[in-house]
Amino acid sequence: MLLPSTPLLIEDMLFLQGVLLSLSGGESFRRNSQTGADGKMTFSSLSPGEYFLRPMMKEYRFEPHSKMITVEEGATVNVKFK
Repeated sequence: MLLPSTPLLIEDMLFLQGVLLSLSGGESFRRNSQTGADGKMTFSSLSPGEYFLRPMMKEYRFEPHSKMITVEEGATVNVKFK
């Protein structure tokens, strides 16, 4: 059974390029990606459910240091870190 995909938009990382974002959820879902020059990035094709999102960059502390994200069918989730 295929589930509809949902995008997860990460933005406003103080425009930091190269922030590693780690997204995990379910029993075995794991995906890592980096922000672009504009401090944004998108995780696409996510199934509905709960995900753990953590930004990482050497010598930098984010607030909050991680977030639990709930992805609902057909919705776009915007997440901001500072």
